[in-house]
Amino acid sequence: MGIIKKPDAIYFGGYYVEIAFIANLKANAGMKKDIFFSDDGTFSADFLKLAVKNAEGVYATTMLPVDSEPKGKFDAAYRAKLGRQDCPDWL
Repeated sequence: MGIIKKPDAIYFGGYYVEIAFIANLKANAGMKKDIFFSDDGTFSADFLKLAVKNAEGVYATTMLPVDSEPKGKFDAAYRAKLGRQDCPDWL
């Protein structure tokens, strides 16, 4: 198959330490605009500390129910901190 020089997206299933490392490498390799996503192993304040500005634009999946109290608290904190809501309520 070979090396794909311009992938549609990059997926990594793992934990925040490795994901932060890859996010930082990706940014330094001139791939800042390429889509990068992972699983719920990304959900950690430590990921944000390690990836710093390279955490911006990293997507993650989770099994957290949309109508759960933790998600409601996260959404409220997100809006309070950033003054916006990027995702619709149904997401």
